[in-house]
Amino acid sequence: SSEDELRQRTSFLRSKGISSFNLVNKSNKDETLKHARIIEDEFSLAPCTESNEKDRHTRESGKNGDVGDLDNVDDSSVDDGGGVSICAHYSIKYHKSRKLDGAFQNLQDFVERMEKEQQQKHDSRSSSSTTTTKATTKNELLLITGSGPKGKLDSLSALQRLQKESNIDTTVSSSSSNIKVGIAFNPFFPKEDEYEVEKERLLEKLTTGRVDKVYLQFGTDLERLSSALQFLTELKQQQHRTTSIAAATTMSSTSSSPPSSSSCIPNFEICGSIFLPTKKLIAQQKFRPWNGVFLSNEFLSSTACARSIVLQMMRIYNKFGCEILIEAPGIRNEKDWLIVESLLMDRDDDDDGGNDEV
Repeated sequence: SSEDELRQRTSFLRSKGISSFNLVNKSNKDETLKHARIIEDEFSLAPCTESNEKDRHTRESGKNGDVGDLDNVDDSSVDDGGGVSICAHYSIKYHKSRKLDGAFQNLQDFVERMEKEQQQKHDSRSSSSTTTTKATTKNELLLITGSGPKGKLDSLSALQRLQKESNIDTTVSSSSSNIKVGIAFNPFFPKEDEYEVEKERLLEKLTTGRVDKVYLQFGTDLERLSSALQFLTELKQQQHRTTSIAAATTMSSTSSSPPSSSSCIPNFEICGSIFLPTKKLIAQQKFRPWNGVFLSNEFLSSTACARSIVLQMMRIYNKFGCEILIEAPGIRNEKDWLIVESLLMDRDDDDDGGNDEV
């Protein structure tokens, strides 16, 4: 069954030290939270049997319970003997409704279910003995609009509604919810005006105060990638500066002046994405490229060229201290894992260093 396959896949990945997973949403029939519980159960059953220091920072995800459409390589996801991090993707495209305000209500219900399950697990751990083997779970929601025609509700308006409903003070902190929220950002639009629109939407999403992590789409323009990461890094640094200024002002002044827009941006993590450079992946992208994924002719010309570009991307992400998400079809067997090991080894051999934690 698909559930048995999910358990086997999770067990395999955990044996490699992977403890973070992304579950993608490709249908309105996806049972994401059910699949998250299956992954948690696997981490509660037995200790990790294998771990490799170089292979830390690995995150994995998939659709319909198939863990592995996305894998995340990052030291923050090393299995510490029980902890597991699960990011559930929520595509508004697959949760539309004919009811008045039904699409937003569907999202609210999903978030509330996640929060309720998170609280129940917390209460269960608190009431259990110190010898319990129950895995500690960190939950995250990746909110995306989805491809194709957009309805009245998209990821930006949804975040704005969530902020309004929860009355969050965006000048103080990120989401007060137990659930971390991630958003997608595509810096690879070839047309400059489209890229500027994407950056503006990013800023509007960040200023809702509901964003904890920014996931970058995959693309092969290395110059654009570097400039986008510099842009995001400056936003993070600006947030740190304005937070300090706001705190000092609160203590020394009674000014009621409104905060600048930059002070409304919470601290956030950055996660990039790559493809495993395989013949199958290249053939797939040649025949039926994904919407919004911009790949160069060089990348599509051969596995050797694709590997070279992916390796350069990994070094750039490492320089900026980012997690790395390996997109579909992900790590599915030992052969795939050897590719990941080889990429990590070559990245570290020639890399001049970098902080491996966002």
